[in-house]
Amino acid sequence: MKQYKWTVISCGMLADEVRQEWERVQPDARLLWMKRGLHNSPQTLRAGVQAMIEAHQDCEAILLTYGLCGNGTCGLVSPHTKLVVPAFHDCIHQLLHDVDKSSGKEPASWKNKTQTGHYYLTRGWTLDEEAIYQQSCLILRKYGKERGKSILQEMYHGYTDMDVIETGAYDMAPVLEYAAKAAKINDMKLNSVKGSTDVLHKLITGNWDQDFIVLDPGEELTLQHFLPQV
Repeated sequence: MKQYKWTVISCGMLADEVRQEWERVQPDARLLWMKRGLHNSPQTLRAGVQAMIEAHQDCEAILLTYGLCGNGTCGLVSPHTKLVVPAFHDCIHQLLHDVDKSSGKEPASWKNKTQTGHYYLTRGWTLDEEAIYQQSCLILRKYGKERGKSILQEMYHGYTDMDVIETGAYDMAPVLEYAAKAAKINDMKLNSVKGSTDVLHKLITGNWDQDFIVLDPGEELTLQHFLPQV
């Protein structure tokens, strides 16, 4: 069996973006997938990722595509390898963060792009039964139009816009079509916003700069590791 330099443990929600960068880079690493939706239960996410980490200690470093994810990664430890984690609260922030290639500087671009009241989508966020359009349709069928709309307004209170992130990793047309239906049901305005896979690229090429938390073997990932970055 081949001995890999690194092990990458990725959320399935980022499958399009990870696969795109994987093909470009061809890293000396094994790629392991976790199911989409684990972020809905931080405890389940933590237990699943920790078990995966402990089962793959035969490498120099374990790289996660997860950020803080609702505190779901807090408490993770890699006993005998380095643990590398993007220093972002979630994958939306990662995919909105890019490099100013003209100057070589690293702007906190996700802070400039994220807006209050905007609901962000990638193709990965449209695929599950719990995704916004599927969920909205289910609620309307179950409770009827009047009661269902009231429930949806309560669920998505404060959201005025729906933004599809253009990462370059998938065909935008069907995602925009999906988002248009979801936005219409929930009385939101539809937009698209330029995204980036720069963070994932840096992760799997070993360019672990200020956008990453790099822990030594046995060091526990805590909330404080993320706080200086936001």
